[in-house]
Amino acid sequence: DMERVTSRQDEMLNQQRERLEKIESKEAELAQWEEKRRAVYDELLILEEQIKEKEERLVRKERILIDAEEDLERGLSYVKEILDREKDLDIRERAMRAWEEKKASSKDELIQREKRLDERENELRIKATQQANKMDDFQVEMKRAREELDREIRHREIEADRKMEEANMLLQKAKESSPEAYLRRIEELEREKARMERLVRIPPSAEPARKEPVIHPSSTTADEFDTRNQIERARSTYKLGRYDKACGYFEGVLKKDSNNLTAMMGKASCYEAQGNYREALEEYEKVAKTCPNSTDARMGMARLFSNMDKFKQAVETYKEVCKMDPGRTDAIVGLATNLYNLDRYEEALHAFDMAVERGAKSTMLWNGRAFCNYYLNRFADAARDFQESVAMEPRNEDALVGLGYANLELGKLKEATMYYNRVIRENPKSRDAKELLRSILERRRGK
Repeated sequence: DMERVTSRQDEMLNQQRERLEKIESKEAELAQWEEKRRAVYDELLILEEQIKEKEERLVRKERILIDAEEDLERGLSYVKEILDREKDLDIRERAMRAWEEKKASSKDELIQREKRLDERENELRIKATQQANKMDDFQVEMKRAREELDREIRHREIEADRKMEEANMLLQKAKESSPEAYLRRIEELEREKARMERLVRIPPSAEPARKEPVIHPSSTTADEFDTRNQIERARSTYKLGRYDKACGYFEGVLKKDSNNLTAMMGKASCYEAQGNYREALEEYEKVAKTCPNSTDARMGMARLFSNMDKFKQAVETYKEVCKMDPGRTDAIVGLATNLYNLDRYEEALHAFDMAVERGAKSTMLWNGRAFCNYYLNRFADAARDFQESVAMEPRNEDALVGLGYANLELGKLKEATMYYNRVIRENPKSRDAKELLRSILERRRGK
């Protein structure tokens, strides 16, 4: 029994030794695998760095390719110019050969022709000198005539003011003396006024294109006759850009008749033209209170709210105008623009659609619709609207940049790059185009 136990223990010891040897061999294998794993991990890190370097090289190559495409286009145009020049040179060479042949055949005739050409050249030089002198004299004469015209206009305005004062005095006397003479004098003054208007009339080419205050028809009483003339003088000075003087005339009318809508609107227009938005807003509000049905006053208020960046108030005022007069397209356009400024793109798009349906056409409208669709992620619709704008104005930078972004969102990188090139060709310093290029490169890198 002891021998069996001893042999059994020996077997167990041998088994434990074998297990220990296996464990040691496995530990050695694990150490080898750990070394291999570390080596592979190091290789992966190196590969990642190499991939990053290759990506950077690819980005640089893409930029180089874009520059190369531009250089290629410029090179092709340059080659075309060279070919055209070569054609011109060939034509000139043939002409020179023909001329040399003709010169060899008739030398005397060519000498005489050269003399005639020299004489003709001298005559043309003399005529050109005379024409230049005449142009200088003409410019001096035109300057003098303009100065005389300005003096004459000022003189006639002073004369008109003097005659108006005399007319008012005579009218007052006639009114006190006899009504019949008073009415006859009014008729005479009407004829005199028409004559003075013909004298003081400014040529249409000299009149600046400005918004004119609305003039209501006048009556034939003495006070209203004077009011009408003051309003017409205010209108004339407004058209000449003399807003302070025009405002003074309108204030003179309002001193006599504080509810005269024409004078109130004219005064508000003067303030608006001068950039005094708060004063203009007060005048438009007075008109709106005096005449609640006046859409012109509310349009003025809406414009001023928009200029003062009070877009919510502008939207509400434009809505009031649209309710009062649904046919006013300018109110619909103003409503759409201010809704867009408030980032209310769905409502702005609806207003832009209404303006287009009513026949309004401009690049501003199509660009507004397009940007609304773009910010609503309707990129195909935005691209179509931008195309309409480009069809009306091929060099419209906003529309071209918008087309680039819309095509970029649609995955059309080639078309987006084409529109970027069109913008850069027209305006090399365009910041929007540079931002578009950055977006294109980022999108390509993402691919």
